[in-house]
Amino acid sequence: MAQVDQWGVDHGDWVQIGDRIANGAIYWATNAPTTLYVEGIAPGQTSTKVSLDPDGRSGFISSDQVLVTVLELDVDVDNENYSGYAMNDDPAADITADKPGVPGKIIGLNSFDYDGDGIPGYADGFNAIPANPDFLTSYGDQFAPLTIELKGPIDLSKAKLRLSYDSSDPWLVTRDDSPPQWKPGPGSLRLWTTNAAVTRKMLAVYDGGNYVPGKIRGPSGNTVFDNAVYGNLAQLGFTAENPKVTFYLEGIAPSGSLGDKTINVELDPDGQEHWVAQEEIAVTILQVNIDIARADETPVTQDLKYINGSIVQLVPTNNPSGLYPNGIFLHR
Repeated sequence: MAQVDQWGVDHGDWVQIGDRIANGAIYWATNAPTTLYVEGIAPGQTSTKVSLDPDGRSGFISSDQVLVTVLELDVDVDNENYSGYAMNDDPAADITADKPGVPGKIIGLNSFDYDGDGIPGYADGFNAIPANPDFLTSYGDQFAPLTIELKGPIDLSKAKLRLSYDSSDPWLVTRDDSPPQWKPGPGSLRLWTTNAAVTRKMLAVYDGGNYVPGKIRGPSGNTVFDNAVYGNLAQLGFTAENPKVTFYLEGIAPSGSLGDKTINVELDPDGQEHWVAQEEIAVTILQVNIDIARADETPVTQDLKYINGSIVQLVPTNNPSGLYPNGIFLHR
């Protein structure tokens, strides 16, 4: 059964109801509230009944009741950053996440080439270039899990979810071959229905893929819609037996400040644009850059750094033979 509180405007604000007093609560006409406001406390369904005694002596001769449905939208991520790439379902983490200056979930920028195939993480694992099998997998890469749970009696055939975040469409990844240089499309985050090491389809979920956009972009990367509305929740993985779905969060562009990236989720239970529940999480994306310098402490420019997964680059101060113009590399 749902739990609700009702609020009036006379002699205090809380209106006691029969769920708390055995025979209900009696109000005289002189102080009875004419408008009540219902607040949902726990998901489920319940009813509120009002009966009328016209003269205070005849008894309650007329009554009416309404059905109240309480729904809950629960979006969870490891806000306290204790669990790495696992989930933290501690409710206290949600409270902490609402405090100002808190970074929310901290993730890394996915620019590293984890499987040494010459493709940075943000361009790998989703067949960006169909003719090259290297793009099918990104072994060793991981994304952070994020769960969305729909609580209460929700009709999934009618309900909608609206996602809003600065999503980066994988279709907009580009490569310049002279020299090989990768660049992600506009945006700072991606949500996927599968984790990084699993081959993904870069199409949006409503087109049969694994990418879950929170912003609709045009071919040039321009924003067409600031959010994405999902009217078929089965495409996201929701079923009556599975009201809690795990998504996977990928960092594409670094944060400028703590918690400056947000993911906002809203629920419309009847498909009529009644967005009755909302939750938002914060994300901080960190970028790690290891600079390389010569023995005389002059830095090596980015275009001379080897991009194919080297872990050590030995750069000579001068190299008269020209045999190794960019240095000697030790690979994983």
